[in-house]
Amino acid sequence: MGRTQLGGRLRVVAQRRPLVVFFFLAYFFGWIGFLPLVLTNAGLGIIRRDVPVEFIVVGVSGPTLAALCTQWLMDGSFRICRIGSSWRRLLLGAVVGLSLVVFAYVVLPAILLVKVSPRELHWSVLWTPAVYGVNWSTFLGGPLNEEPGWRGFALPRLQARFGPVAGSILLGTLWACWHLPAFLIHFVNVPVWAFTIILVTVSVFLTWGTNLSGSSVIVPIMMHATFNTSSRLLAGLCQGVPTRQPELPLYLVAGAAAAGTAILLTRGKLGSPRVAIEKPNLP
Repeated sequence: MGRTQLGGRLRVVAQRRPLVVFFFLAYFFGWIGFLPLVLTNAGLGIIRRDVPVEFIVVGVSGPTLAALCTQWLMDGSFRICRIGSSWRRLLLGAVVGLSLVVFAYVVLPAILLVKVSPRELHWSVLWTPAVYGVNWSTFLGGPLNEEPGWRGFALPRLQARFGPVAGSILLGTLWACWHLPAFLIHFVNVPVWAFTIILVTVSVFLTWGTNLSGSSVIVPIMMHATFNTSSRLLAGLCQGVPTRQPELPLYLVAGAAAAGTAILLTRGKLGSPRVAIEKPNLP
């Protein structure tokens, strides 16, 4: 089979099954990118070499690279996501989206965990910049590298086919499974099943924020980055305050309860009008 013939077949597959091609490539590129960390001292230690932790940037770029390749196969362009939107929709998506993340993964878990009055919590940490601990990994450890693929390319198509709720749950599950190599390099300190629940609930909020913003990828990037800092905020909020044990079940309950409430409040639309569900506004 010649290159032209093979390229033609790949284009046909991408045009007919863009999501299948995208997720296959996202896993392929991502897991290949994680291999240097997994195989060396940071992971399984099969190769006795030290690889800088910053190398994780290569692996987490897999979803966006997959989206670029899939889009190019589909129509020869690299327009995988929408960046701009009206400032009103961007502001609405950012305010609601960031508030949802902070409430679901910082405020509500802290209230459930604390043994004393919630007034004893250190609420000042929420407006203390130093507590957020923003560094290179806050954005380059996932948000900037992943979201153009997950929420920019895949989400509109998943919503069009399955609706906002089912699309969010499916995307969250695939997103969590994509992180499996991270367990081998000790980047995740909760069981796989718990991590999957967390990312499915996060996916619901990311869908809501993305839809409210007019599908701008800027909002899910900001929300993802905020989620990356939420554990530090929760720790600061509860520092020195007696909490209930074990903490993980209460944390999971908080996220699941908040996501369920979001679905009920929006009647399953998560900010997406019916016309957008039936026919996504794609780039």
